[in-house]
Amino acid sequence: MIPEESVEKPPDGRSGEQAPEPETSTESLVPHVEGDAQVLGLDQLASFSSQKRIRQGLLGRVTAPSSVTRLVDGLNFLIAGNPTRAVKYLRQASELSDALFISGYVSLREGDLEGAEADLQAAPSAGGGVGKHLRRLGFEPELRILLHHGASCAIPLDRFGCMLALCELYRRKPDLDKALEVVEEVNRLAPELMLARAMLAEIMDMSGRDDPDSLDRIVRLGRAVENRGAVHGTLLYYKGKALRKLGVLNAALETLELAQMSPKWRPDSFIKAVRYERAITLLEKGDKLESRQELERLYAEDPDYLDVRERLFPGT
Repeated sequence: MIPEESVEKPPDGRSGEQAPEPETSTESLVPHVEGDAQVLGLDQLASFSSQKRIRQGLLGRVTAPSSVTRLVDGLNFLIAGNPTRAVKYLRQASELSDALFISGYVSLREGDLEGAEADLQAAPSAGGGVGKHLRRLGFEPELRILLHHGASCAIPLDRFGCMLALCELYRRKPDLDKALEVVEEVNRLAPELMLARAMLAEIMDMSGRDDPDSLDRIVRLGRAVENRGAVHGTLLYYKGKALRKLGVLNAALETLELAQMSPKWRPDSFIKAVRYERAITLLEKGDKLESRQELERLYAEDPDYLDVRERLFPGT
């Protein structure tokens, strides 16, 4: 157990040198765009700055393993807003699962996909287990990952959260086969985890799994789901899309209506995706007028959205 005594600048437990004081980064993290959805930066998706600085105390730094000291230093750099220095120190504690989990997550958010992949792959099999040292240190930030159409969802601070972050990474590379392999394993081990169900439906859809068995599975993943937030809404969207491809058009429309009913969390990219899918469903149902009206509204808002222009003005 790490002692809780605190001093302002504790010495390094291994060398007797002064541990570096975290420096606050003045650089702003600017979101960039991936596909039709905005990819948010670290400060929008992780609540590191809301955590209290971890103070080991002089005795703690002297007696704790050097890897724990480096983990603490890395976490304190994150709290202070310096992710680059944080990752440097966290990777010096690579024998700890939590150090690799956090460094992998930060690297993913910063766009270093290769570094993030190496860290997140190694984290579950490193020492201590994902989440153990974080809980012991009282460091429990909210970490969120991005789904394809812009919804952000909190992940658990455990091995499943680590695996789902890795799944997002593979989806962004893109390497959908690896993404599917990872999320299938999470769904097998934790079938009650709603985010894993939503990500599985998403990766199956992105992989072009349009055979009846795959579509039936997506529908089953979304069974008994009410729209209570980002995860539920996303799962309902893919369920509605699968129902449409199966030809169950009335149920598809009802499901898509439910998917867009929660007003607080929905990014524009998600709403556009639901409205486009609704327009296609109406067209297949034979309601050409209402389908065209929906496509016209989408075109007015975003003339370059998917194939809306081609559908409205064929041959142009």
